[in-house]
Amino acid sequence: MLLSVLLPLIIIVLAYLYVRVRWHFQGADFLAKGQFDEAIVIFTRIRRYYPLDTLSLQSRGTAYRYKGDLSSALADYTRSIEMGGRKNGLLYLNRAYLFLYWERFADARNDYELALLSNPDLPQAHVGLIYVHLHSKEYEQVINSSDAMLNQWQVLADKRQKYGAYISNRSPEALAQFEVIYQAVWIAKARALAHLGRVDEAREVLHMLQTKYPTNIAFIYSDGAELEFFIGDYATALAYFERVLMNTDKLPQQPISVHGYPSVFYAQAGYAVTLFVTGDIEQAQAQWRDLQTKAPLLTSAERVGKEFFWSEAMTAKAKELEASFM
Repeated sequence: MLLSVLLPLIIIVLAYLYVRVRWHFQGADFLAKGQFDEAIVIFTRIRRYYPLDTLSLQSRGTAYRYKGDLSSALADYTRSIEMGGRKNGLLYLNRAYLFLYWERFADARNDYELALLSNPDLPQAHVGLIYVHLHSKEYEQVINSSDAMLNQWQVLADKRQKYGAYISNRSPEALAQFEVIYQAVWIAKARALAHLGRVDEAREVLHMLQTKYPTNIAFIYSDGAELEFFIGDYATALAYFERVLMNTDKLPQQPISVHGYPSVFYAQAGYAVTLFVTGDIEQAQAQWRDLQTKAPLLTSAERVGKEFFWSEAMTAKAKELEASFM
């Protein structure tokens, strides 16, 4: 008797969950294909039938962000935090990133700190705080925080090597994400060292990463090119950007910027500016026009600089390139 009553209820619950998950996959697929309006429709549908689903708010917020509607993105991120942020530090990360883009550093710092209250070991929040320090020009703090984080990871890595326990239960995807975060911390440290005039140390970091991760062309060489640009070695910066653009088939397609543009756009933008600085103005202008055709939200040099969190030096030269069209 009990089974005959429970079975229909179990079927209803399973069907309920199946539909919800299927819609999430559909929305994610639209998002990956750049069909942002369609993604928004799907995630709004999930919100209508599953009002407690915070993931749909985060996903819809990201669809709005990629579309360029940042105010709607902020509203969705904030609502998801209100619904479940105290229990899940991950919900703060997207809003903190948006605040960082807007240069609202105090708000970004606060969100990353709140994320760590929920998840003290959340690496994305730790590295986010490091980048808040970097863009706030707190370069000594960047170095101190980076060293502390890297030393902690080294201790854990040594334990894993000795005992085989550290992150042994993590998926290949989680391990890959960990490696990206690890590299991002080193890059932040290198940029801080360069800003403090410790150029040789900054280059040592860069060369270490290039040796350790020779296949990570998109991340290491694009950021390395920007570092060399800041130092003033434009020839090396140009060579690094060219290396990235000659290997476009090997570049990851996942979004790396506020509006969801992939790493190839970051490299092309930097390449155009470096061409301009080295005197190849015609080719620089052609690259810049082509970029703005493919990335219509990047309407100005200032927007490009903010999109990819460039140094002031590179953004200033991008503005000169922009002025050359007039």
